[in-house]
Amino acid sequence: MNVLHLIECSTLLSYGQTYQIKGVLYRFVSKDGSIQHPQYIFRPLAGQKKKADLRLNHQKLLTQCYVVPGMSAKAEVTSINVVQMTLF
Repeated sequence: MNVLHLIECSTLLSYGQTYQIKGVLYRFVSKDGSIQHPQYIFRPLAGQKKKADLRLNHQKLLTQCYVVPGMSAKAEVTSINVVQMTLF
């Protein structure tokens, strides 16, 4: 079992890192909001029970977000091949 490390500063968030919030594994997606009221958006990893994105404010980020060392989150690439058929 890995030892989890609590996030100490929001500037340490990384897109390739895995985070555990309330027992669910997430990856960091983006930062939203204003400078006074930032919001941090996380997306659950594939295979997790939760499916929706999670928004955390700065205080919740510092108290509930843990880094999972040794586990990286690969970016999900979705490619859709579209075939257009024409009718004559």
